[in-house]
Amino acid sequence: MVNSNSLQRIERDEMFPRTWQVQIEGVLGQDAIFDGANEISIISGCNIGTARELMHNLPGQLPVALYKQQAMLLVRRLSKLRVTARLKLKPLLLQSLQ
Repeated sequence: MVNSNSLQRIERDEMFPRTWQVQIEGVLGQDAIFDGANEISIISGCNIGTARELMHNLPGQLPVALYKQQAMLLVRRLSKLRVTARLKLKPLLLQSLQ
C-alpha cells in the first residue's frame, strides 16, 4: 500500500533515481532472442530496436538504468524466456558508497 508521503513525492516529481542495470549474459535458444528483446522493451521502456541489437550482441548491458523492482522483474521474466541475466548497481553509485 502506498502512503501519503510517497504520493506527495510523486506529485512533486521527486522520484528515487534509477540505480540498477541489467547485464544480459546469453540465451539458451534462438527464439529467446526475439522474446527477450520484446520483454526488455516492454519492462524497461527501451526502444525495441535497441533491445534487439543488444540481444544480438551478447553479452551486453541494458543501456538504461532501472528501478530495483523493475530490474528484478525484468531478470525474472528473462529467466522464464531462457535468457541469462543479472542485476548490477550503476557504477557511479558504487563509487560513491566506497
